[in-house]
Order: sequence, then C-alpha cells, then structure tokens
Amino acid sequence: MKAKQRLQRMESQKMLPLILSFSLPSIISMTAMALYNIVDTIFVGRLGTNAIAGLTLIMPLQMFMLAFGLLLGVGAASYISRNFGANQYEKANHVFSSTVFMGAILGVTILIVAVIYLEPLLLFIGRNSEATPQAMDYGLIIMFGIPIFLFNMMFSQIARAEGNPNIAMNSQLIGTILNIILDPIFIFVFKLGIKGAAIATIISGFVGLSVIASYFIGPNSHLKFSIKNIIPRRDELIEIGKAGVPSFTRHIAASFVAMLTNGLLAGYGAFALAIMGINNRFIMMFFMPMIGTGQGFMPIAGYNYGAKNFGRVKEAFWKATMVVSVFCLTGWTLVELFPEMCIRIFSQDPVVISQGKSSLRLINAMLPLIGFQIIGSTLYQAIGNGLAGFVLSIARQVIAFLPIVILFNYLFGLSGIFLAVPAADIFAAALTALWLRFTFRQFQEKITVSASAG
Repeated sequence: MKAKQRLQRMESQKMLPLILSFSLPSIISMTAMALYNIVDTIFVGRLGTNAIAGLTLIMPLQMFMLAFGLLLGVGAASYISRNFGANQYEKANHVFSSTVFMGAILGVTILIVAVIYLEPLLLFIGRNSEATPQAMDYGLIIMFGIPIFLFNMMFSQIARAEGNPNIAMNSQLIGTILNIILDPIFIFVFKLGIKGAAIATIISGFVGLSVIASYFIGPNSHLKFSIKNIIPRRDELIEIGKAGVPSFTRHIAASFVAMLTNGLLAGYGAFALAIMGINNRFIMMFFMPMIGTGQGFMPIAGYNYGAKNFGRVKEAFWKATMVVSVFCLTGWTLVELFPEMCIRIFSQDPVVISQGKSSLRLINAMLPLIGFQIIGSTLYQAIGNGLAGFVLSIARQVIAFLPIVILFNYLFGLSGIFLAVPAADIFAAALTALWLRFTFRQFQEKITVSASAG
C-alpha cells in the first residue's frame, strides 16, 4: 500500500478494524520488546536469585536512558502525523531529519555519561546489596547498546506515524527471535553468565535496527533523511517537546521511582528485589501490548485531530480502551489465580516462591485500571496537549506512588511497598477520567459548531 493511501485510511476506514490493523503490529512489536527482557530473566534466573536481583537493579537506569528515545520518537511521531494530516509533507521530512540528528547526539552523550557514572549509581541504589556485582557485570556491557536501543525506539514510533507499523513489528520480531537463540549460547555455551545475556541483547538490537533503518533508506517511505535539514527549527523543538515530554516524563519518573523502590527493597534482601523484578517481567507480557495499542492509536488520533474529525478521535479512544481492557483482565486473572506458576517461570528459589505469591496478587490488584489510564494519557500526546499529557504521565508514578510507597513502607514494611502500587493505580485512573470528561465535552461542542456551520 502506498504511503498516501495508508494515511487516507485513518479518516475513512471503520474504527475498530483500523485500530486493530494499526495496533496489531505495534502489539506484536511491543510484546517482542517485552520478550527481550523476559527471555533474559528466564535464562539469567538459572544463575540464581542474586542474578535476577541484579537485573532488577539495572533496569531503572536503562529506563532512564531510553526515555530520551521516547522523547524524540513519540514527539516527532506526533508532529509528523499531524503534518501528514494537514498535507504538509515537506515539513514532515524536515522534522524527520532533525530528529535523526538529535538522536545521534543524544545517544553518544548518554553512552559516555552512563559508562562513567554506572558504578557509583548502582552502589547508591543497591545499598551494597549482594546483587550489585551482578548488576555491574550486566550494566557495563548493556550500556554500549543504548544508542542502538534509542534509535530502535525512535524509528519504530516514526514508522507508525507514517502509517506503516508492520516494519516496526518486523524489526522487533527479528531482534527478539535472535535474542532467544543467542541468550543460552552466550550465557551457558560460552560460559559468560550474565555478561553473555547483555552481549546477546546488544547483537539482537543491532540486527533489528538494521531492518527498520533500511525501510527509511528505501523507496517505500515518504520520509527521507537530508543533511541540509538536520538543524531543528524552533517550532519542531516546541512541538516535539509538547508531544514527547509526557512519555519522557513518565519513563524518567518511573526510573527514579524504581530506583527508590529498589533501594527500599534492597533493605529486605535480594529475594525482595527478585520478587519485584519477576513481577515486572511477567506483567510486561500484558503491559507492553497495552503500550503497543496506544502506539497504534496515537497516529490515528493525531491525524484525525489535525483533520478536525473530533468524532473519530473520540471513537478511536473508546475502541482502543476496549482493546487494552482485554490485556488488563487477562494479566490480572493469571496473577490472581496462578501466582506460583508465574513465579516459577523465572525462579525455583523456595523463599522467592513462598513470599512472592501473595505479593504478586497485591501488586496487581488494580491492574484492570491501567489500560484506561495509558490510552487516556496517549490521547493527549496525540493531539499535542502538553499540559494534560504531562500531568497524566506523572500521575501514577510521581504524584501518587512516590509519597504512598514511602509512607506505606514506614507503616507496613515490605507489604506496604507492594500495596502502594494498586493505591497509585486507583488515583491515576480517577484523575484521567476527570480530565477526559472535560476534553470530550470540548470535542462535542466543536462537533456541534461544525454541524451548524455545515
């Protein structure tokens, strides 16, 4: 399908099939991304509880660094999508070229800073935990893959904005399949342990990046890199920031909160870190498809908002929310009914299993609310509403979870850390519902005015 035809689908095709056609590749892509981490944890789990705890310690730092990829990717994708909706193709190309240039600068800068400060950060976060050496072994290697992962994330978002989510899906699938093959080879055959998991992940990420980069180099994309367009314009920086800052903030906030949480968990021992790490990896199988649905929904909402089709924006929101509810309820059912099975996928440690069963149930008690909140915050990114997107992006992790986890840890100990998660979920969902009520009322007024004028 030609690029222009892909764009025209967004304002004419029936909404649920359109959401599914855009979201399915994104869902598969994000599920594949989750498998990167899940496969690592499954194999690393065979090395012991300290190894799983080490991955848990390093994860917030990876989240922090990859947040910059989301800042550029989500921001550029939203602005490019709106420019396509307004038939401003030359402007969209300039945004693409300047984003690639900014990504290159950021990737190299983050790599240098990460390598210099990794050890003191891990020592601070882990409180000299027995898992810190494992985190160092993995982290020193995986940091060299940060530029690769940043561009993978950025290009995937932009490809979806152009109406071609399949290329992002193919890139992620190829990388994930390769990672599944390479992980046991580097960990066990080459006897590299946790270092081997990091090497396998970097190699797989590079191959996936090669696939999606070839799409933009080839003839099937509207977007072409041009050296004369690498300097970002003021309006590009503003619009990329408005749309990208909510995702960036959400991931930065999540990384800081995860660092704090890991610090609290480390005080209870490696088993507590392992429980949280196992929970996070298992829930990724359902959380990441929700993010994927949001990524498929975002260009549709952005395009129709740019074309002033407010009714379709609203319809797209509810259809996307319906899709993510399936993932929420599936994950919630498995964790609440079969928590031991979920843990045994990653660990056979009897302490982790006995302590983890009730913990997983508690952490995910309000999981069915998360999908609604994700699609709600994504809507504001798609339409370029920076304030709403910013507030909703930090509602769960910063405004609610941060003070609650500190208080609950003091009052209830380890169980309080886990109880803080559903409490924050309730707050974020309620705030999102209130904001959406106001926005949809505005949409309806614009629809009424447009109908009267017609």
